[in-house]
Amino acid sequence: MTATVSQFPPYRAGQASARAGSRAGDIMAITDGAFMATVFLFSSDAFVFLGVHSIVWLLCYAYFLMRLAISLSQLSDALVRNWVFLLYPMLAVVSVLWSQLPVDTLRFGIQLSVSVMMGIFIGSRFRPRQIFLAFFGVMLFAMFVSVLNLTSAITPAYDGRHLFQGIFNSKNALGHRAVLFTATCTFGLFVLPRLGIGLRLACVIGLGLVAIVLAVAGSATGILFSFAASCAGLVLWILLRSRGAWMFLLASCAAVLGLFLIASLFTKLDPLSFLLSLVGRDATLTGRTILWQFGWNHYLMRPWLGFGAAGFWENPHFASDILALQRRYGDGVVGFHDLIVELLVMLGPLGLIAHLSMTAVCLYRTLWHARHGADPYAAWAFIMILSIFGMSLLGAQYYQGHAIPLIFVVALGTAYRLPPSRREAPSARIPSIRPGASLALDIRGHQ
Repeated sequence: MTATVSQFPPYRAGQASARAGSRAGDIMAITDGAFMATVFLFSSDAFVFLGVHSIVWLLCYAYFLMRLAISLSQLSDALVRNWVFLLYPMLAVVSVLWSQLPVDTLRFGIQLSVSVMMGIFIGSRFRPRQIFLAFFGVMLFAMFVSVLNLTSAITPAYDGRHLFQGIFNSKNALGHRAVLFTATCTFGLFVLPRLGIGLRLACVIGLGLVAIVLAVAGSATGILFSFAASCAGLVLWILLRSRGAWMFLLASCAAVLGLFLIASLFTKLDPLSFLLSLVGRDATLTGRTILWQFGWNHYLMRPWLGFGAAGFWENPHFASDILALQRRYGDGVVGFHDLIVELLVMLGPLGLIAHLSMTAVCLYRTLWHARHGADPYAAWAFIMILSIFGMSLLGAQYYQGHAIPLIFVVALGTAYRLPPSRREAPSARIPSIRPGASLALDIRGHQ
């Protein structure tokens, strides 16, 4: 009896403690996964018509601060390792010193800073495969509901110009998300390993949903970018797996370019006009070049520091000029539809350097792992980042907080680190979801 009392109680106590810790880990894994999915969904500008975005973001802020308090040391390590991602939001906050709209600038800087830190948290907490599955699931749901909304049963599915926008706040937002989702489905269908027949079937369904929404929206640009991003992803993976493919690709591109130039000379075809006609654009890219010139002229007024983050479009000094553009091109003219012009007007050359440094680091990290680690998820991440940057040159809001382009790029860039150090402390990464966690996210990813 004495032996029983001296041996079993400590064992049972330890077992109970381990089970309690396991249950707490499972709950934390589920809540962190729900947090990531919520951030992806609402930062994609879905369900704006519900009017709950402010409440959702307030709850996301509260949860993030709670997780920051719980995992302060791990998250602080992640912030230090990814300090380059903080340069742009820090500069935006500092720009309150010279902004003519300091309150708007401070609000923009805070949203930007928290959005970047949320991206760092997601990239530190989850593996690339988990991020892929979460993004795929959220976009599959969003596209499915958008198709259901063809009859405007959920909300008015068409904007003021009678263009289909699904459950998103604009046709441009729908097209941007559709491009990323198309490339994601293509990778899942043809490249990524161990997804299972169910997930690959879901990728086929996802491609069908994207085809429907883009066809209804009449977005030739979205179709073109979707095709280009998907093909670029497949070509990139082939090139990474086969050295000889580089020469074949260069020879093919040279042959296609040569034939195109010869055909242009003999048929007197204007290549630029021909390409623009394919996507339904005019020589001004439906007014974009006019906006770019408008922004460049105002940048030259303050070429060193700009007008401060969010210090231009609400500035009363430019209200009459902005109103004239909105009367000509619609109320959607609330930005310059070009990342570089937007950054120059806001923060000058320093803002452009800070933002491009963040993007370059993310591209380099993912490409390094795709090439040296033969990681297909890294190749997918590289194409996602490259697509977001490419589309931002024509209008996607890559510079704003609470927007999925910025959060997604930071999360993917954080998920991959360079170089992989053998001397790295075990606590350098916020613990990932354990295999036993009851969450519908498979953790068997590559890092």
